[in-house]
Amino acid sequence: MNILELGDNQLPPLDYSSLLGEILSVLSKEKNPFKFSDDRKRLQIDVDRIAFAVATAKVENPLALKSGVKMATVNFSSTTAFADRIRQIRDRLGQLLRDAAPKGNVEEAIADLLTDLSTFKCSSPALGFTYPFSKEYKDLEKHRLSLESDHRGSNSLLKFHKLTITVEGINSFGEQLQASLSNYIESQFADLDADELEDLHETLTDSIENKKSDLYELRRIMDTESLGKLKREAKIRYLEFILANIDSNEKDRVYLQDLIRRLRLLEDYINDSDQDDEYYRVSYEGTFVNLRDMFARA
Repeated sequence: MNILELGDNQLPPLDYSSLLGEILSVLSKEKNPFKFSDDRKRLQIDVDRIAFAVATAKVENPLALKSGVKMATVNFSSTTAFADRIRQIRDRLGQLLRDAAPKGNVEEAIADLLTDLSTFKCSSPALGFTYPFSKEYKDLEKHRLSLESDHRGSNSLLKFHKLTITVEGINSFGEQLQASLSNYIESQFADLDADELEDLHETLTDSIENKKSDLYELRRIMDTESLGKLKREAKIRYLEFILANIDSNEKDRVYLQDLIRRLRLLEDYINDSDQDDEYYRVSYEGTFVNLRDMFARA
């Protein structure tokens, strides 16, 4: 059974332990990325080499445990583990910086990188950040620079709106279909002997696995079309819900209304039962595409 309902947090959890662990491992094995120049005026950080080593390593996808999800916002599966690993990376970088600093003194090395502001003083403005800082200017007035906002975001009806669609058990649809048909066979053909029942069950199993059978086609349609149609219908209904909550006097309301109308017309065009698949077959520069098949997907 599929349920469409509101939820506080239906975001897929993200696990960055593999990525952060690989970063820590690279920092432990690779050459120190920090290097002070001979004149101690520059600190060079070879970030590209570290990034390349991490990118070419085998790192698990943070979303690997959530099938069908391609993008996600921050929703750590364990904030404590994430924070601990970040601290370990920070401590490792601190140790590498100390190792690269002359005499191991980071404070003294950083002080050598700084320039005294007095060196920027001059009698007239010039290139190189020099400026007559000591010159006194009179009759100056202070003005506040601000940007006015039309406050549309604060009054927006779409603010903080979120639609979450969850369809459970889709990965086990094939098993559920076979189990249901097996129960039907047991209940409707109970008068058959054991061998005949076994033959029926074997025929059922073969039909589900046979790519040319109707049962296999049913599984394909469920995976590629039914979920897409369910998702699109839910989104259009969500737009209709938004439209119903917008003041009828709002002049821009007509654009959302027209969008819903066009989406409904597109759905009617694709789902026209009087047309066969060949009707939706189009070509562009020698490439043939079936519009019904394209729009049937999620």
